[in-house]
Order: sequence, then C-alpha cells, then structure tokens
Amino acid sequence: RLVGNLYAELHLFDGLMFKTSFGVDYNNLYRRSFSPKYDELNASEKLSSLSNRNAWNFNWVFTNTLTYNKTFGDHTINALLGMESLRNRYEYFTASRDGFPSDDPNFRFLDAGDVGTQKNSGAATEYSMVSYFGKLDYNYHDRYLVAFTLRRDGSSRLGNNKWGNFPSISGAWVISSEPFFGENMFSHLKLRAGWGKIGNQSIPSNAYSTMLRNNAYYNFGGSLAMPGYSIAKAGNPDVTWETTTDYNIGLDFGMLNNKLTGSIDVYNRKV
Repeated sequence: RLVGNLYAELHLFDGLMFKTSFGVDYNNLYRRSFSPKYDELNASEKLSSLSNRNAWNFNWVFTNTLTYNKTFGDHTINALLGMESLRNRYEYFTASRDGFPSDDPNFRFLDAGDVGTQKNSGAATEYSMVSYFGKLDYNYHDRYLVAFTLRRDGSSRLGNNKWGNFPSISGAWVISSEPFFGENMFSHLKLRAGWGKIGNQSIPSNAYSTMLRNNAYYNFGGSLAMPGYSIAKAGNPDVTWETTTDYNIGLDFGMLNNKLTGSIDVYNRKV
C-alpha cells in the first residue's frame, strides 16, 4: 500500500492564505489459495484446486482553499472558500482451475490444472466528485457568534441529478458574557441554534444505468437458439442525492468555575 500527500501554502497578505494539497492512496492485493485433495474417514476431496485473485484500488484527492482571518476591534471574521475533486477506481480479476496432477508445489500453477474446469471473472467500479464550498464565521466580542456554510457537490454516481446544494446556518449567544449577567451559580451559559442540510451519495456507481448480461438465448424459426442479451438490472436515471435536514437548539452551561459542565439539546432530523 502507498499513501502520500503533498501540500503548499502561500501567505498572500495579512490574514489571507492560499493552500493546495494533493493526496493519493494506492492499494494492491494479490491472493493465491491452493486446496489439496484428501481422503479421510468422514470427508474427501478428489480434486485439488487453485484460485488466484488480484485487486487494486487507487484514489486521489485534490483540494484548494483560500482562508481569511481578521480581527477589527471587537469583530472577528473567519472566511473560507474552497474547491475539492476526488476520484476512486477499484478493479479486480480472479482465475481458478481444478484437477491438478500433483499437490507438489511445482504443480501449483494454473496451467497445470484441468483446462476444462477453468473459471475467471473480473469487474471494475469508478466514481468521482467535485465540490465547491464556502464558510463565513462572525464573532462579536466572544458574545454573539454566527456561522454560515454553503456546499455545492457533484457526483458521477448520480444520473440526471448530479449536483446538490447544501447550506447551513448557526448562531450562538454567550449569555454569561453580557454585563447584566453578574455573579451567580453559572460560570458559563450559552444558547445556540442551527439549521442545515447534508447530502449522501453512497450508492453503487452504476445505480443509474441499466445493465445487460450476455447469457440469454432466443428462438428464431422455431428451433434455432441465438445468443443475445437480457436485462440484469434496471437503472434509475433520476436517482438523486439523499438529503437530510437538521434543526437543533441547545444550551451549554458551566458551574463552579466550569468544574461542572453540561449541555441540553433538542433536535429534529428529516430525511
């Protein structure tokens, strides 16, 4: 397995920074399994068998972000703009044979098996995504906090509805920072609320496609069987993002100089 990441940062001016990164993950698997023939009291296997499997998975992620952090008196702004693309490909093949003339290691190769028993299979899956996102955080005097996020994601796993928009917004009021709060049993008290949408595209890469198989035969002329194709899986070209919407309101508190802390949350989730 090979995993690596390369990144660079560029400070454009005070508070503004550009960062780019590229990461890869490559995994290669080879498996060889030989089962010898045996003859025991309650079980036997007359033919030895060999199975080979090779699989590899390669994915990469390319990310670019622009961040801006600045404080103006009692006002603090944190902003983020970014773009990310990724691609993943998985491929495998298997081959096997039975009926080896000997269990000697020198015969444990596919060519030594009975050609009439050979089997093989292979397939590949691939998907890619592109995302554009932005986030803005505002903080006034560590008392009033607001955050807004927007994502636009595109997935190759979806047919006619590749793109989805997922906004969110949240706010908080640190009541214990108000001048009127004074001395009491609470050392920290914060009221917060939020609303947002998230998307899920974790479905098979070919879910929107209709798949065919070539193991069908059709009669022509009454007795002539001709090879052909039949539908193996009916696709849905209108498959779309699974969207989850969350609403929440919560209260964070601290007592005895924050030696005792806790949170109370109420939320509603719709899929």
